[in-house]
Amino acid sequence: MRAKKQVTKHSLDEKEFAISEFESHSKTRDIGEIARAHVIAYRDHLSTTKLKTATFNKRVGHITTLITTAKKAGWIENDFAGGIYIDIPAGTNMREPFSKEELAAIFSHETFRSHCLSNNPKAAGDLQFWLPLISLTSGLISSEIMQLGPEMVGPHPTHPDIICFHVSNAGGRSLKAHARKRYVPIRKELLEGGLLDVVEKARIGGWKFLWSAIEDRQDVSLSSNMFSAFWSDFLRKTLKITDPTKALYSFRHNFRDGVSACGATDYEKDQLMGHSEAGMGAKYGTKVKPRVVDIERLDGIVQKIDWAMLGDISWTNTQDQ
Repeated sequence: MRAKKQVTKHSLDEKEFAISEFESHSKTRDIGEIARAHVIAYRDHLSTTKLKTATFNKRVGHITTLITTAKKAGWIENDFAGGIYIDIPAGTNMREPFSKEELAAIFSHETFRSHCLSNNPKAAGDLQFWLPLISLTSGLISSEIMQLGPEMVGPHPTHPDIICFHVSNAGGRSLKAHARKRYVPIRKELLEGGLLDVVEKARIGGWKFLWSAIEDRQDVSLSSNMFSAFWSDFLRKTLKITDPTKALYSFRHNFRDGVSACGATDYEKDQLMGHSEAGMGAKYGTKVKPRVVDIERLDGIVQKIDWAMLGDISWTNTQDQ
């Protein structure tokens, strides 16, 4: 809490595991006795394992966060700023959009053609049906979709005829950046295909989240890790899509390509995808007064993208619930 991090059982378990592993390797438990050399040695030890660079950087990060927190609290004199993490090799974290053939393979699966869902807890029930469709047609990342609540799907405040996802940090939700806050128009196929029924069910139930699995767990981080593992197996083992650059995040790249094909400007792409003009859009500081968003124009772009496979989806409002 002092480090302003989200407190969940999953994140605490990860930290406790890293602490136990670090203590075993460094042979020290007192934070006042930990030297920079201990952390470097722990990092170098992890780099010799089969862990990916991002994974062992995260474990090292648990230790350095504790050290920095202790320094800010006045419990120790020095922390170890800079030079701890190992750079992720160029290209290993790149993602590519799915090809037309791969999208056809994904959305012709029985998950989408007959609404036949896996009983695997990692699949999170209806989320395995809705998350890929929302990501493809709206560009939301998986954590944004998982955190959607009933109050986050509804009419745009100035154009009530346009139904949007309102991505925000309301209710303690976590966003990567302020620019992520946005209204994204929803494809009419999703609205007519049962998404509004999902919203209404969550509203009547007084749920924080739209999805029963997330509501039951109340742990987005754990659910995200579980779903990512399920999706990876689904992609590689079931669909035989083994290209390492293709992943759940690829749907977001497909969405960007889709809006580009419909003539969206860079600014409109930034507005839809939650990129700030500083960074993804330009090299200058975030504007104090951002430009006005033309939600009607954005809705036109979203509805225009050619997602031919949507016509073959077996939507939930045609199924016995």
